[in-house]
Amino acid sequence: MVMLLSVPLSAQHWNVQTYGSAYDINSMFFVNGTTGWGVGVNGVIRKTTNAGRTWTAQTVNTVNIFNSVYFIDASTGWAAGQGGIVYKTTDGGANWVAQNANTTNDIYWVYFLNASTGWMSGASGILRKTTDGGTTWNTLSSGTGNGLTNIYFADANTGWFIGQAGLIRKTTDGGTNWTTQTSNTTQTLNSMYFTSASTGWVVGAGGVIRKTTDGGTTWTAQTSNVVPNLNSTFFVDATTGWIAGSNGVLLKTTNGGTTWVSQTSGTTNVLRRIFFTDSQTGYIVGHSGLVLTSSDLTVAASITSTCANSPLSFTATGGGFSPTSFTLSSSLPGSSSATFTTSSLTATAGTVSVPTTATYTVRATDGTITELASTTVTINPVPTGFTVASVTVCQGQAATLVASGCPAGGTVRWEDGSIADRFVKATAGSVSATCTVNSCTATANGTATFSSNVFPPPAAIASLQASTGGCPYSLSGQATGNGFVFSGPNGYVFSNVYRDGGASQPVSATGIKEPGTYTLTALYSNSCGTNTVSQTVVVSGNRCP
Repeated sequence: MVMLLSVPLSAQHWNVQTYGSAYDINSMFFVNGTTGWGVGVNGVIRKTTNAGRTWTAQTVNTVNIFNSVYFIDASTGWAAGQGGIVYKTTDGGANWVAQNANTTNDIYWVYFLNASTGWMSGASGILRKTTDGGTTWNTLSSGTGNGLTNIYFADANTGWFIGQAGLIRKTTDGGTNWTTQTSNTTQTLNSMYFTSASTGWVVGAGGVIRKTTDGGTTWTAQTSNVVPNLNSTFFVDATTGWIAGSNGVLLKTTNGGTTWVSQTSGTTNVLRRIFFTDSQTGYIVGHSGLVLTSSDLTVAASITSTCANSPLSFTATGGGFSPTSFTLSSSLPGSSSATFTTSSLTATAGTVSVPTTATYTVRATDGTITELASTTVTINPVPTGFTVASVTVCQGQAATLVASGCPAGGTVRWEDGSIADRFVKATAGSVSATCTVNSCTATANGTATFSSNVFPPPAAIASLQASTGGCPYSLSGQATGNGFVFSGPNGYVFSNVYRDGGASQPVSATGIKEPGTYTLTALYSNSCGTNTVSQTVVVSGNRCP
């Protein structure tokens, strides 16, 4: 059984899928996002038309090893390999017809520029070219006896081959003449990829990576930080590419190779070829029928930040196949989960009450293929301990309700829209306030109650004067209230108290010996509170004995 692994790139997770053969797969080629072929040991050729969900065996009259496959469209392609075998199909692989490569040496690579013109390279420096779709294969001189592992043409004239002992050669006349380029390595070079006629990469044994930006005139070393053999490279543009190698090595760059970052392939098997159909979806084939395939399954929350125990919906999109079941789970033990089913590639889970910040993962499956993708939702706490204190006041007073317990940085908003930590209410009844922190709210209510008692009227002083007849001095006046206090120099205090109180009460103080400033304070007090007012008067003259 061949295992196929699938990964949503955002999650860097690879899933195992069934390919259908236990033989090594050496090469593959896709003509679009769904249709591709894999070839390998024992003459195995398999085709997928659903992005790797299933692979169907195709019949070819050989048990020799296929090393390379190339298609120019969904109908026409070639497969080549051990002992110089070359097979061509013009019906998408329903039938494979043998061609004569005029060699018994192993063919390592086949490449076509169009339906007519193609090249092959292989063991012992063999090099072949066709201009009639492979009906005839003409011998070209490579100028070397080294094995030629890969060949590529940017156009009908400009091409390169690579091989053993760090060999790189370039042609500008379609392959008639070849010029050696300097790779600065003696390691076998296994794969190359060009994104233009000037920019390309070669990779090889011992973790070797070289890049050119001038068509190969110079090749600059890049750092892989690995020592296993690098067997295949593929770029989707001038900055983003991957390398696959032995021991399950998988590297990715997003800056043209300035840095290569190790990726998790989920296997230690030899990875032989890598191929991407777009920037998200790729495939890797390798040892014992291993096929790894990536996809663009993503998961998104309806919002990325919410409040604890608030409803939240999730959407799973993509995947490169047709999932029938999606399961949502959280990284938190015991947290909410949901299962939802769809026949399309987009589905929304039922709302889920989320307890706290966590990674939420959607598992999509069609019963055979399973893929995962995750997203993190920030959960902000709901304010706790927020209260509004109720208050009881007398008739004639204003009731001031005070909110407390709203955390630092929070906002207290009252029911009338005002923002403050207290609210003045002139009539009896309840009032509500909301504490908001990071968009999360808590609401509290307080009540204003007015008792049957009446707040005392204002105190007042109508007149105040000092005597002028000599020692001892006295003070007198008229004031409104039920308590009156005279105070002055040297701790002088004299009180008049009228239990019932009232307006224009006569007030007086006697026995004053010290000249200076004296104060009369009038008070109107009851169980509801006190109103006060003060007035001063000056006693003039000499100190009394």
